[in-house]
Amino acid sequence: MHRNELTFDMIGVLKKIADKFLPELFQRVRNELGVRNLKLLDYVFKHYYLKGESGGRWYDSYHVLFSTHFAVQLLKSGEPVSPLIIPAIILHDIGYRVLTEEGKANWSAAENRIIHMQEGAALAAEILVKINSFNADEIGVVVGMVASHDNVYLDILNEQNPSRLALRDADRMWVMHFLSFYKDWISSHKEISSLSELLELRKDSLRNAKGPYTNLAQRWLSQQFEIRFQEIQDNIIRDKDVFQRYGEKQIPAELELK
Repeated sequence: MHRNELTFDMIGVLKKIADKFLPELFQRVRNELGVRNLKLLDYVFKHYYLKGESGGRWYDSYHVLFSTHFAVQLLKSGEPVSPLIIPAIILHDIGYRVLTEEGKANWSAAENRIIHMQEGAALAAEILVKINSFNADEIGVVVGMVASHDNVYLDILNEQNPSRLALRDADRMWVMHFLSFYKDWISSHKEISSLSELLELRKDSLRNAKGPYTNLAQRWLSQQFEIRFQEIQDNIIRDKDVFQRYGEKQIPAELELK
């Protein structure tokens, strides 16, 4: 099926699914965090992501929670990752709230990637100082991670730091999540008419980005490509009810990282 043949509001359905599962995901992530990171998560969500209108993109709250869950699993897996990946991933996209609506819609443009990293780093420093749970050296590391997490897409830096590479994995695994894959297809500025075309573009993009870096990300990404391929074969977008029922079954499975 091509985009112009779609018979329902896909973004509306995706928002409904995200809203349904967000409270459960928020509590699950809270249960995974230690005292300092829990204090940070609660502060950030209270002031920026759970206010009805976050100022960011509609899916930012779900993305941040999913990526934080992914980062926690990376630490548990024994990968060479600093624990500071957790505060960095909680804060990494907070800078999107300063963009115009047009900028948020075109979030992958180079200028918008740069702005959200710069503004996000400044805001991250302010928040970390305010909650008073991290020392100056730790704040410097986290702010540096926030300020550079999308550099690979801008050809700015050939990053070799294991923790920054792992942060990149925790962030970009989102692009193959059910919510992200379908919202990108329907809202794409490019002439991507079919889901199969988007799937192939994603494979090329991730391959060219020289990753993923961690073993967990490699396994999870491979699984997601297979799942998205099967969804396309099964034509789950043939009508609204089929798509919504499938999504509500699939979303919990996205958290089972193996």
